[in-house]
Amino acid sequence: MKYIARLIPVAGALVGLGLSLWTEPLTAADPPSMPPSAPILYSALPAGVVRGESVEMTLSGVYLEPITDVRVAGAGVTAEIVPPAKGRKPNHRRVVVRLTAAADAEPGMRELRVVTAGGASNTLRFYVSPIPEIAEKEPNEKGAQATPLPHLPIVVDGQLNRGEDRDCFRFSAKAGQKLVLDLFARRLHPYVSSQRPGWLEGLITIWHAEDADRVSKRPVAYAHDFGGRQDPLLVFQVPRDGDYVVEIRDELFRGRAQFYYRLAIGELPYVMAAFPAGGRRGSTVPVALRGVNLPDNLTVQVTVPDAQVIDPFWREVVSTKRGWTNEILLHAGDWPEAVEKEPNDASDQATAVSLPATINGVIEREGDFDSFRFTAKKGERWIFETVAQGLTSPLDARLDLYDAKGRRLKASDDWKGTFDARIDHTFAADGEYTIRVGDQTGLGSPRHVYRLVARPLTPDFRLTVSPDNPRVAAGGAVALRVLVDRIDGFNSDIHLSVEGAPKGAKIHSGVLGGTVGEQTVVIEVPADAKPSLVPIRVIGKAKVGDRELVRPAVPSEQIRYINTWKYVPAKDMLLAIVAPAPLTLHWAKPKIVIHGNQKLEVPVRVERAPGYEGAVRMTVQGLPPRVAAPPLTLDGKTSEGKLEIRAYGKAPVNTADVVLVTTIRYQGRTHVQYSPPLRVEVVEEPKPKPKPKPAAKAKAKPAPKKKVKEKAKAKSKEKPKAKKKAKK
Repeated sequence: MKYIARLIPVAGALVGLGLSLWTEPLTAADPPSMPPSAPILYSALPAGVVRGESVEMTLSGVYLEPITDVRVAGAGVTAEIVPPAKGRKPNHRRVVVRLTAAADAEPGMRELRVVTAGGASNTLRFYVSPIPEIAEKEPNEKGAQATPLPHLPIVVDGQLNRGEDRDCFRFSAKAGQKLVLDLFARRLHPYVSSQRPGWLEGLITIWHAEDADRVSKRPVAYAHDFGGRQDPLLVFQVPRDGDYVVEIRDELFRGRAQFYYRLAIGELPYVMAAFPAGGRRGSTVPVALRGVNLPDNLTVQVTVPDAQVIDPFWREVVSTKRGWTNEILLHAGDWPEAVEKEPNDASDQATAVSLPATINGVIEREGDFDSFRFTAKKGERWIFETVAQGLTSPLDARLDLYDAKGRRLKASDDWKGTFDARIDHTFAADGEYTIRVGDQTGLGSPRHVYRLVARPLTPDFRLTVSPDNPRVAAGGAVALRVLVDRIDGFNSDIHLSVEGAPKGAKIHSGVLGGTVGEQTVVIEVPADAKPSLVPIRVIGKAKVGDRELVRPAVPSEQIRYINTWKYVPAKDMLLAIVAPAPLTLHWAKPKIVIHGNQKLEVPVRVERAPGYEGAVRMTVQGLPPRVAAPPLTLDGKTSEGKLEIRAYGKAPVNTADVVLVTTIRYQGRTHVQYSPPLRVEVVEEPKPKPKPKPAAKAKAKPAPKKKVKEKAKAKSKEKPKAKKKAKK
């Protein structure tokens, strides 16, 4: 949906880039301006819209009024704001929007944001559904209170918003039916920062209707997970005609606003596995689909995306006689395709392949192995890596590399914290070799599909940028955190830039040096910038030999989970320019040079709007490795101070743009304010100067022995005389 900016009246305008000087003097009755708080979304109910229909979706969160726009990713879905009922005041915690899906809108997951004067919200996910949906009706914690389902198939939208909450639904089924119950929970809201685990740990339980409230009775069926993902899936073979109750709850009996869900139930066509699970870019490949309620030997023709994309995975949905399938994850490859040929458990049965290749296979049963034979020459370096976890395959991949005599050269399991495996090997001699794929736990099933990529060393990089919804106050700055994943030893410099920045903005983009893992990009806007919302992209460019690599950064929502940061990808990145803040931050100099074991005091200053006298606590963001800076607080009457920046021993040579950050809380609102960047250049620590050797002392020559004896005799003669004088 196209965004139409609503201009907000501002009490005064800042003039001079980065200076808080007001064009009109403020009186004591005019408080300093403060940007509206950024909107935050917690939940969307219902979390879906049916194709060809409209639905009123209730959004919960904070700072949600007044909403000026609703943005939906993808085509075929429009949104509009539903005004409050007559006589009711706007509620900044709860708003209603009307979503309308076209009859030909593609089924699948979408993203939604709201826009206010405070900027763009975080994203929430909802589903464009090909089957009818209903919402739960409270109270429904007991089987006797279960919300009746009028028919199957259907989708139920609900929320577990308090501790020990349970939602029950009643349905009728006939013996022999194979019902699929698919719970969307973590797929809608991946992380909740204050929870552990940080998502709705869904549990599906089915009871005979007459036993639902009897503690002594056992359930008919239940599911608490599904291999390859956290959200449960239950395939329920109905044992007899009758009524049943399905219960949804968190396995740990928790509840909160973010624990909203969708439960799809019915004789749904469900794809458990696709083989092969992808193809080479730009090609059309036949893909066999395996699952529940599907036609026998169902094979579909799939066209692989041709464009180079950041994420090599894409989603497909397939229309069958029983309706649309679930979303199928597939992988786009860059090399010739090959397929395993059974039996190939042992090395002497190995499927012959030529490298490079993307090999498709499946560990179909417990104890199954897939072996592939290839030739390599002395000095050749090949990468072997499995693609399984990204396909939601339950495979816990293991790789073993053998030579022609059966000697194991290398093994791999759990590469970089995933269940995929990777081997990087340089061959010492010409000959035949075997690479073997298996499951580390010894399990196997038709769902244990994988793609084994065997390729030469291909240096490359991927970028992630956060936040995905930055906002900057007029006359101020905002910092974007850019992280890099360096692939296959890539160590070239990456030059960063910003596309789509608003007119008059100053971009401090910086460079990701060959060994640097992150960099700060700063966008500084002039004081007369008008409130607006613009889509932007952060681009990285680098050279590897004669090749120029251009990679857009993936916008991501940064969420603090336990003791680490998690990055949830978003479809777009929106920069909001908001009203001026009551202060701006500044470094007194644009650049410093520092080396290991050195401490510098860098002057900083705060420019306050007249009438604002709050204390300012500043921290520093974007410091290079082994460089630290303790926070600095200036009271309401102090505008200048010195911030200590210290480089520890062995600080690597590096260059980084660092910013001052403070959180302003004023007039019931919150705003994070950044400074323009300070370029910090870390240089080599000077080698200590060698200490000068002390001058050698001249040794005294010993006196002749005769003289020593004469002196001793003289002293012996003098002593008696001294005694005689004493007696006198």
